[in-house]
Amino acid sequence: MNEEPEEGVGLATGEESAMNVSTLLGELWEKASGDLRKRVGERSFDLWLAHARPRSLLRGTLTVAVPNLFIRNWLEEHYADDLRKAAESAVGTRVEIDLVVDGSLSKEMRETRMKALETLEAEVGSRLGAGERSAASFASLVELPGNRVAFRAARQCVTEPGRLYNPLFLHGQEGAGKTELLRATQKEFHKRWPGKSTLYLTLEQFKNRFIFASRKHLLDRFRDGLHALDLLVLDDLQTLSGRIGTQAELESLLRDLLGRKKQVIVASRLHPREIPALTEGLPTILLSGMSSLMELPSPADLVQVLSDKATRLRTPVSKDVLSLIVQSTGCRPGKAVQALRKIVAFATLSGKPITVDLITGGEVDAGLVEDQGDKIRGKIEDLVTWHFKVDRELLYSKRKFKSVQQPRRLCMYLLRECADVSHHELARLFGNRSLVSAVSSVRRVEREIATDPRLRGLVTEFTRRVREEA
Repeated sequence: MNEEPEEGVGLATGEESAMNVSTLLGELWEKASGDLRKRVGERSFDLWLAHARPRSLLRGTLTVAVPNLFIRNWLEEHYADDLRKAAESAVGTRVEIDLVVDGSLSKEMRETRMKALETLEAEVGSRLGAGERSAASFASLVELPGNRVAFRAARQCVTEPGRLYNPLFLHGQEGAGKTELLRATQKEFHKRWPGKSTLYLTLEQFKNRFIFASRKHLLDRFRDGLHALDLLVLDDLQTLSGRIGTQAELESLLRDLLGRKKQVIVASRLHPREIPALTEGLPTILLSGMSSLMELPSPADLVQVLSDKATRLRTPVSKDVLSLIVQSTGCRPGKAVQALRKIVAFATLSGKPITVDLITGGEVDAGLVEDQGDKIRGKIEDLVTWHFKVDRELLYSKRKFKSVQQPRRLCMYLLRECADVSHHELARLFGNRSLVSAVSSVRRVEREIATDPRLRGLVTEFTRRVREEA
């Protein structure tokens, strides 16, 4: 039995191919989309309509597919009339709209939005970074109880360089604000003493320049430039451990600068006595002036820090939202700032105000809802690094310093016991070790627990705290 064909653009007749029908439908939708952009605006179109696709135009009804039910309901509630009028203008006759959900469009939408968000987030990060660099002065920094002593010492280094606090050594965990203070100090020094020479270097940069100069027979030029400085600012000292040649070069440089009353400021995540494999002379030199611990901010202090960063971005963010960010990121400064950047980027992209509902509604992926495994891992890391006074970076490295081996094994054991992390995953996490090495480390802790009451008590306490708080 032959069925009578339905009339409409969505039906091929005679020798018309499906490709021709699809092309015609696409042309109509392109025309309607152009009209829609003018009606609802570029931002609203990109947010709600950019991923809609025409499926058919049959019997006066244009069927349009959208990625999910939320978008369909939103379009029906807010843009149904605009969509119908744009379609009628394109077709040239009265048209009804039928919105349907096509899950295959969700992946395309997520990928496109992710790229757009990453681009915008990079731009926001660039703006924030540029703002911090351009405003990198003592006035732009937030003075808190945990960094007050360091701030005042840095100011003294600017007003009276080479006298009271020389060298000035700053240490503290990542996120305590060491680098920001170093940069601000260098800028203030340059403003106050424009005729004097200054240089900021990470220890990795110092090492790379030293190696390059050695290989190219340019050591004299390398040394002349550094020894002529009036202010040397060095960051990330903890990366120097074990590099004997670089350590000897740095020790010689520091002795010369300090001997001529030139100001030296050094920062590290670790105290010099805690950095593995340092030569005997370096800690002595670094601690011959003033040492100051910069502590991580409290939750209330971190809210203030985020508020200051939001102000620099000229983006209003309420204290309720900032408190939620701090709480949801476990009061970790790095994660909190990253989350703020993502939220600001999303709000800029979508045109929505930054509210608690926006963050908790699941529209923006700012990393605020931690996976349970990540939460447990973070707690284990905090306990082990705090108890053994080791740097988190060294914990996951391949370096075989004696001071790191036991806490590393213990961390692997606790991850296995409390988070059910596989041996394969442990091997990957801890420096891409072999599977045999990961299994051996866990089993060694098991044997030590059986024979060492102190270690057994420590593991029991750590396990209890992880399971209670995670």
